[in-house]
Amino acid sequence: MTIIKPLKLSSLDTAYAG
Repeated sequence: MTIIKPLKLSSLDTAYAG
């Protein structure tokens, strides 16, 4: 997973992780 978390597990987080 990404270290930078905006607010919660959102599409952005998934995009960075992927």
